Amino acid sequence: MKALKTAVVAAATLCIVAISGCGAGSSASTTSAPSSSGPATASPEQLAEPVSIGVGAKVGSYLLPFFAQEQGLFEKEGLTAVTVSIVPGPQLPSALAGGTVDVGVLGAPAVDLGALNGPVKIIGTWQTTPGVQLVAGPGIGSVEDLKGKKVAINGGKAGLASFMITKALLDAGMTQNDVQLVVLADYPSQLQAFSSGQADATIAAPPFTDSLLTDRPGSSVIHEYDNVVFPTPELVVNTDWASANRAQAEGVVRALETARSMWLTEPDLAKATIATQLNTTADSPAVAATYAATVKTFLPRLAPVTLETEQAVFALARDNGFPTATDEAAAAVIDTSYVQNALG
Repeated sequence: MKALKTAVVAAATLCIVAISGCGAGSSASTTSAPSSSGPATASPEQLAEPVSIGVGAKVGSYLLPFFAQEQGLFEKEGLTAVTVSIVPGPQLPSALAGGTVDVGVLGAPAVDLGALNGPVKIIGTWQTTPGVQLVAGPGIGSVEDLKGKKVAINGGKAGLASFMITKALLDAGMTQNDVQLVVLADYPSQLQAFSSGQADATIAAPPFTDSLLTDRPGSSVIHEYDNVVFPTPELVVNTDWASANRAQAEGVVRALETARSMWLTEPDLAKATIATQLNTTADSPAVAATYAATVKTFLPRLAPVTLETEQAVFALARDNGFPTATDEAAAAVIDTSYVQNALG
């Protein structure tokens, strides 16, 4: 249990809530700027106005804003007053909608559902797979074997864990009614429930997957999500702020794209950021596992979020009891123009 206890303490300390509440049809269209639009411009004084970036969790794929800040990439875009801070996942959608945060980095589905209820646009992503795995205890070798078993989640039906369980069950011809959901208060409690044997399965992400497998011998990963198109993290903006400060918003996009590229080509620098945020050493196994996971899942370029990339999110939202997650609603919360104008 020692490895998991260490991981759980770290998770609790770092507010890792990525796996918490933190298909769109082709007939709808996403918001985009006129084709004649190019990168927005602003005076140095306007660019130097404060920009607040909220990050929903200290997990590897979410850390690009911290990395960009450490490498001075915002300043290179003229953005000299950027603050980057953790705003726990469940609080970030409301912070964005309320304008206390200008830019957010948060995973589906929390940000998608939050965007349906406020002035928030989803504009980009650098990862279109969820980066999680379905882990099961001894004697459970497939999703079908989960029938009647206890599955630990947190975040309720709006959480990523619930969505991912639903996806795995649907792929196996099952529903959530075929399992017993054990709903925990947070991600560390979810992990602990599995490790202690109170639950038969759970959703986990590296490096915690390895801890679970070590602490409960005979456990295994029974379902991967590598082929699921499910953007997380997503880059989101407060609509009012972004419309009034277009040059700053596009500057953030460019800085994060440069950060994504440097992250992959400068692993020592990336691992230093991970180590700082995880409060450990750069040569620790947790840092190595976290960095390896990002190398596996990062896109070759920061990309605009589109209806196609959001299809699984909104389809699963409807399957999970959110009927307002329609094609039209998806189109209304997606704006491709910021990334397109910033990166060409």
